Amino acid sequence: RRSSDLVLLGLAEVILRAEGFGPGAVVYRADPLAGYYPAPNQKVDRYGGRVFVNNLGMRAPDFAAQKPEGTFRVLMLGDSTLWGGSYIDQDAMYARILEHKLGDAAAGGKVEVLNMGVNGWGPFHERGFVDAFGTFGADLVLVCMPYDDLDRDRYTLMSLPYFSEGRPPRLALEEVVMHTMWRYRRERVRVDRQWRLKQRELGLAAYESLGVLLKEGGAGDGADPNAAKSAGAEVVFEILPSKAMGLEVAAEDPDALRVEREVVPRLVQALEKKGIAAHYPAGLFVGKGRPDELYHDEVHLHWKGHAVYADFLFDQITRTSVSFAKWVSEQRAKKAR
Repeated sequence: RRSSDLVLLGLAEVILRAEGFGPGAVVYRADPLAGYYPAPNQKVDRYGGRVFVNNLGMRAPDFAAQKPEGTFRVLMLGDSTLWGGSYIDQDAMYARILEHKLGDAAAGGKVEVLNMGVNGWGPFHERGFVDAFGTFGADLVLVCMPYDDLDRDRYTLMSLPYFSEGRPPRLALEEVVMHTMWRYRRERVRVDRQWRLKQRELGLAAYESLGVLLKEGGAGDGADPNAAKSAGAEVVFEILPSKAMGLEVAAEDPDALRVEREVVPRLVQALEKKGIAAHYPAGLFVGKGRPDELYHDEVHLHWKGHAVYADFLFDQITRTSVSFAKWVSEQRAKKAR
């Protein structure tokens, strides 16, 4: 009996490792302001997708912390919907597709898209990251979020089923057990409605404050004493619709859909009062492919959804971004000399 159990455990370990679990897991760095973010310089294969974390802790190519002269730089801040999920290959993420498309439209100039999307992040993590590291000289900042990021408080690496740098899981089964225990605790420690309503109000205020900070500049000298204070940037909030709203189909959770319809207009109005644009493309994915190609679950996009969303963001930037239009005009002028 014991030997057969050991054989089954060994077989499970082999299968899970083949799927990318175990020592090859993405690891994170704890941070006093941002809470946590991916440890820099990682390259792993997870669930069939390539994951490369650059020198700045972003799922993107390596970039210089200081923007090169003549470059148009986009900083994207967000959660797991921007991170893309390890089931999405690096080159299939909407941030990476967007960079290529903007580069093609850049009149010979160089475009860099720095996507700082982190699993589980919300407004307080994003504000903390900007306070610590600034915006890396970004001309345009896109805050990418689904509506339920408003409900996220300032939790840390110790609150999550993630592993810290230098301490990856030794076994694939260890990683699975960690996630299982975390999900169990989440179900057992349910917060009441009043807590969630209060947290939502705090989230709305935090996003409004983040937008103003990004627009006016001044952050970036917190956890990293060498980080220069950020200058103001053009700021746009990109609110990703849920599967129900994006595809205009019945929601698995009608209460969640009700909340989405209630809070998104409030966020958009609050931002617009501060002179900050916000886009919420409900119905964007209708007729663009099969639901399982467009959405991985009720919130996260799948590979085709990433391509469609990249097209949408490209269209918004090239049609409405003042900073991008000005920069392209400058590149054309240089080319004509």
